[in-house]
Amino acid sequence: MISHWNLQECIPPNGSTTGIARVSFEKPDGEVPGPAVVKITTDGHVTFQIQIENWSIPPEYHGFLLPFLEGETPGPGDNGKSVFVYRGTQRITKVEVDTAEGMFRANRALIGNTHFQWPCNQNTSITVVPNDLQFIRSAGKTPQIWCIPLFGALSQFEGAETTCSVADHVPYISFSADGASCGLEVLRALGDSPASYTAVAFGVIGDRPTNTVSEVQELLPSGLFTALSFADGSDIRGPWIDLRSFDGCLQRRFHLRMGMNQQEDGFPAFTRFDTARAGSGLAAFLDCYFSQTLEQRLSLIPPLSLIRAGTPGGATVDESIADLVKALDALCKTHRLTHQRLIARLNPQNVAAVEQILDQAREELKGLRKQAQMDQQLDQLAVFDKKACFPMFATK
Repeated sequence: MISHWNLQECIPPNGSTTGIARVSFEKPDGEVPGPAVVKITTDGHVTFQIQIENWSIPPEYHGFLLPFLEGETPGPGDNGKSVFVYRGTQRITKVEVDTAEGMFRANRALIGNTHFQWPCNQNTSITVVPNDLQFIRSAGKTPQIWCIPLFGALSQFEGAETTCSVADHVPYISFSADGASCGLEVLRALGDSPASYTAVAFGVIGDRPTNTVSEVQELLPSGLFTALSFADGSDIRGPWIDLRSFDGCLQRRFHLRMGMNQQEDGFPAFTRFDTARAGSGLAAFLDCYFSQTLEQRLSLIPPLSLIRAGTPGGATVDESIADLVKALDALCKTHRLTHQRLIARLNPQNVAAVEQILDQAREELKGLRKQAQMDQQLDQLAVFDKKACFPMFATK
């Protein structure tokens, strides 16, 4: 089972590895290659420190890389000189780092830090923070299992397992979600280190696509972290999602950090002893929760979060208010109170009169918008473009 796999596969012991990086920019286009140091923290945060040796940027920058990286646009100045005007953050469209074991790739990133010296030498570097990052093995197979190593107090459920694997007879908590077989393997406690994984959630990929970040995120059962946090009474976190073959070999890793609320522990809703009763315990709760429709599960997330936050040392007031609003929204959707067609309550004569008034108001608003556009009143245009300035006001 998964406990026999190397969950730290392709993660260097000191959290640092080296490779060759390429950072691509758009509007204006450019590229910055160079040697890179990849740093990975225990909770999955990744940064690339790239040593700048050469670059390719538009000629109007006259070789000045720093204004390009800081999002400045060159323009004509006095006496034929160029000046740089800030236009916003430079857009990174792709970052790739080739290492000995595979490639890191991201389609979005930010420049976290720049270190420049004039003239450029070996001490010139930039730090890039990638988003939606994935790691791809050099010689990969077709992934068959998704799994997430978990931090939290899940070790208390050791002994609550409901199923054993056929191959090595390792016990785990079995449940189904969205028609796919899933499980939670509780790992034996290896000390009190907060950096130690306490469990691994996993599931069968089947024929579902895994080409993009959004497709990989859809592999995870919706509400998984909320359900585990509610059951365990602690903050459950995952540093990344691994896609592996059935023999445990890593094929791809997506650095999507999940459940990073960092709340203090409260009281668990279940313990390992609840499994002794039929239809009770963590496995029964997960099966029941994931048997609900997606809409029902989403509506349960706010109240589960509120119950979890109500324990001693729970969430902040702002977080609780956000959950209350989400719970109210879910309640309204359940009882179909999101929209009301008031015009359906009117008789045909009043319906025709209201529609005529609204049509006339809409035409007058279009005229006002056109006049504001001709007068270059940009602040007024922004108001008129808000759903035709709310036609109900025009009836007054």
